Amino acid sequence: MADLLCELGTEELPAGFVASAEAYLLEEVPAALARFRLTHGNVEVFVTPRRLAFRVADLAHSQSALCERLWGPPKSVAFGADGQPTKAAEAFARRLELDVHALEVLEQPGKEGIYLSAERREAGRPASEIISAWLPELWQKVPFTKVMRWGAGVGPFGRPVQWLLCLLGDAVLPCTFAGVSAADHQTWGHRVLSEGAVSVTDASAYVEALRGASVIASAAERRTLITEAANALAASVGAQLCEQATLDECVHLVEAPHVMLGSFEPRFLELPERLVEAVLTGHQKYLPLRRLSDSALDNRYLNVINLPSTPEIVAGNDRVLRARLEDAAFFIAEDQKAGLEARRQGLGRVVFHRKLGTLEDKVERLRALLCLAPESERESVAREAANLAKADLLTLSVGEFPELEGDFGGWLLRKEKPRVAQAIAEHYRPRGASDSLPESVAGAWLAVADRMDTLVGCLAVGEKPTGSQDPFALRRAALGILRIGVHGPIDVNLEAWFDASYNAHASQSDSSQGVPTAAVSQEHASDGKSNSTAKTSKLATREAAYRRFQEFVSSRFESWLKQSLTAEAAALGVARLESGARVREAYATANALEVMRQNDAYADCRALMQRFGNLAQKAEGSAPVGTQTPATAPPAEHALAAAVASVGTWEHPAGAPLTAEDLAASISAHALRAYASLAAASAAFFEEVLVMDPDPEVRQRRLGLVSAAHRVFGPLGAA
Repeated sequence: MADLLCELGTEELPAGFVASAEAYLLEEVPAALARFRLTHGNVEVFVTPRRLAFRVADLAHSQSALCERLWGPPKSVAFGADGQPTKAAEAFARRLELDVHALEVLEQPGKEGIYLSAERREAGRPASEIISAWLPELWQKVPFTKVMRWGAGVGPFGRPVQWLLCLLGDAVLPCTFAGVSAADHQTWGHRVLSEGAVSVTDASAYVEALRGASVIASAAERRTLITEAANALAASVGAQLCEQATLDECVHLVEAPHVMLGSFEPRFLELPERLVEAVLTGHQKYLPLRRLSDSALDNRYLNVINLPSTPEIVAGNDRVLRARLEDAAFFIAEDQKAGLEARRQGLGRVVFHRKLGTLEDKVERLRALLCLAPESERESVAREAANLAKADLLTLSVGEFPELEGDFGGWLLRKEKPRVAQAIAEHYRPRGASDSLPESVAGAWLAVADRMDTLVGCLAVGEKPTGSQDPFALRRAALGILRIGVHGPIDVNLEAWFDASYNAHASQSDSSQGVPTAAVSQEHASDGKSNSTAKTSKLATREAAYRRFQEFVSSRFESWLKQSLTAEAAALGVARLESGARVREAYATANALEVMRQNDAYADCRALMQRFGNLAQKAEGSAPVGTQTPATAPPAEHALAAAVASVGTWEHPAGAPLTAEDLAASISAHALRAYASLAAASAAFFEEVLVMDPDPEVRQRRLGLVSAAHRVFGPLGAA
């Protein structure tokens, strides 16, 4: 056994390329070695902006010998009535490169009948031969978002390839990729801090050889060094780090991490905090700091650089940052002079979707959804928020910093109309699975309205995500609606929202007109075609659109529930949602089943609900229980009817919605109370009464009673 080292050197790769390559190598290298039947020890991946490398400990010198039995078609298919091989038998033999008469006819374990079979044996090939042939394929498949060619058509790859190093122990493996052949025990150190070429005697010496050339090969070690240095520097000025994502990106920007402290004029802190952070992180890849005293943004920052810090470097970084902040201040001043209402006038020139009209059309649909807004918010807040929600997309500031959409509109109105400003700022939340939810009722309503308009409209015109392609973020929109409906300040009835949104789209569909394309918003970009005409397209029928909508949302809901609940509980929650329940109740129903599992009576209660449910499916509609049990009915039937009537039905609490946890507790408690009231009567009923009586009238009466008993368990029985 020997250690394997493979390194591909490149021109500077973007940080995102390095991160995706690291994830790819961590997954693909062990998987490929398993396919090749090469036993090995630990697999390590080393990535920097100038190199992608991996090291495999204790790699076997040759692959394991293969001995496996392969099975073909059944004998009845493999041979005709005359006993001659059929095309199926010949194809099986050809695949194994055997003569058809060399195949065996055997009983296959675990299956009935006799099948064609053959034993395949393959001697193990040398590891060096396998690895040399495999490496070009491995490098070729590194998943870069963009690739390039260089020289005389060399490539494609993320950046031009400069060198290759392939060692098995201390032996060089022959390998060529992108016109570059493996060097003889040679790699390259830091572009500035080393003297260039570095000798690597064997695979085990790789990390230390690079360390001596001012390169920290391990991304994990660079992350630790950066974090420790950054935290120490921040603490020295009474501040703390506040941007983990940028720190993670910086890990892949440098080979020799050094952290420096810089600053900018305090006057720039009067700008919106998110804008200042966007300049620091998005444009410059700096690390913002927040003061420990009040958690406010500090006018100092940290920068991770590839060289030791010097006063000249610090001054240069400060100078570049100052210019960026001056630009941002100019954009804000211009937007403040124009005002949000003036910017809003241009929404009619921005295409939202070529089949659904412009952003002006979208705003009109949001206003049409005001019928679903809480009455206390409808006129005073929701109408203004809906009217101005998309206006900041046309500001200079959001044009330069797209991540500020919503937040910047709220910032402009923060003093004049604080509640409207909060709703506008919150309506893009949650932006992702881990983002916070809107806190205000108006913000939550506007967030749901915006997402429902996009989701219903796109699905109604046939825009459905395929694979990883989801240009209108419909999956994220559906999950955002569900999260707000479960944990937000409003309760969400999906069918009511769908109807209102579909009707708003349909009312515009009848009077569609061509709209010249001027620009495209950052979040709701169209299909990228310019100089075209955007027209509202004919929608699918209400039934077809609702079917698409329900299937799509139910799928997202089920996936979400399965992250924390059993498949049975998730299925129950989805069934409840599809039956018309509000989102929070459907979520609580699924969780109620998990709550009930902690009760000793759970198994018996669940069994009784299922028994009632199985019989209830055979009922064809019955009169209310209590008006149809005649005096001549058996005592056990009367007893069950009385027990059902005594329990009463579970009703969704009126007024302010309960939390999902409280609602789940209410549902499970009601179901357990119902079981306690019905258990004895049910046992006697099933023992003494024939539900499926030959008399149709008696049978239907008893099925109606069983259905009522099933429903009395509340959402757990009704779903």
